[in-house]
Amino acid sequence: MKRETSAFRCCRIRARLKLSQEKLARLLGVSVVSVNRWEHATNRGPQGAVNDLYVAIDEALIRGVWPEAFRHGLTEPRGLFLYWLFAMAYGPGPKGKDCGVWGGPRHRGHCLA
Repeated sequence: MKRETSAFRCCRIRARLKLSQEKLARLLGVSVVSVNRWEHATNRGPQGAVNDLYVAIDEALIRGVWPEAFRHGLTEPRGLFLYWLFAMAYGPGPKGKDCGVWGGPRHRGHCLA
């Protein structure tokens, strides 16, 4: 099996989220230039904490979090978005269909218990 390149993974995640490079950069807390370089493989790809965010986003998508839910992270406080992201990616998992919606009735901790 062929291993996915960092550039392909970055493009795949952004396409799945239906975000522009600018919006993804804002969500990740990096510059648009960085996202562009990662997607065009002009450097090694995201490293450290930003790579952890890409992995968490990918894991949350695999677990069934709706791509639209990530767009709310553009307007919510950064800490709240990061808490939600890591809870959805690595928490026990949603118990209801509405757990994938940011701020939905089960979002505020109930689907994590």
